[in-house]
Amino acid sequence: MKGFAKDSALDFAIKAADWVIGRLPEHVEKRPPTLPDLKLIAHRGAWKDRGCLENTFKAFDRAREVGIWGLEFDVRFTKDDFPVVHHDETLLRTFGRPLEIENMTLSTLRHEAADVPTLAETVAEYGKSMHLFVEIKDTRDRLTDVRLKRVLEPFESSGLRAEENYHFMSFDMETLEAFNKRLGVSRRSLVSIATTNPTQISDYTLNSGLKGFTCHWLMLSEAILQRHHSVHQVCGVGFANSKKSLHREWARGIDWVFTNEAPEAVEWLHELTK
Repeated sequence: MKGFAKDSALDFAIKAADWVIGRLPEHVEKRPPTLPDLKLIAHRGAWKDRGCLENTFKAFDRAREVGIWGLEFDVRFTKDDFPVVHHDETLLRTFGRPLEIENMTLSTLRHEAADVPTLAETVAEYGKSMHLFVEIKDTRDRLTDVRLKRVLEPFESSGLRAEENYHFMSFDMETLEAFNKRLGVSRRSLVSIATTNPTQISDYTLNSGLKGFTCHWLMLSEAILQRHHSVHQVCGVGFANSKKSLHREWARGIDWVFTNEAPEAVEWLHELTK
């Protein structure tokens, strides 16, 4: 219950911050011309636009249609070790069934929730048209050698290149270490995620030579941003869900912005950069 209360309080604080920034006066600052273009990433696809389920092909198709650069999605494992695309541990919130994915075989999952794609299907369909951000939800203690290899196989068979076409992400630093040390995945294709511990995760990212660091925009201070930029690491933030929020992140030099408003964000960015 303490963890639930903590998560609820954090969620409330983030939503309150988003509400406040959406009501502030318009920014007038411009992005420094020496910086590369900001990249937009559809968080779990463009699911809000069509009223469809997150992390499904319908949500991913819409993100691709509007021309967004990146696609973020979550990966969990079935009982028989297949990586599938779904955020929660259970199907309750998304499909109304209190079933745990790790206790179902892929065949059973197909029967209970046919819209949940496998990682292999997702990579094959979208890997050549959008940059993929693959968030591994399971922790290191559940990442067997079989599971790790099944995550990497679809990318290798599709001819996609790490860092150039995709990145792996995780809140769990041991998971990122497992990808590097046990699979030989380049550290430059790994991205850390912070919640309430941005300084700690920032330190790890800097010391480990990862591609970059991500967190909610509320947690990313100017000092942390400059630390990473000084060593050519990328900083990403979520979630730019209003034009004012996106303008703020664009102007202060953020590299990647994750959004739940993909079609609108593409238009907002176009207006800022025209």
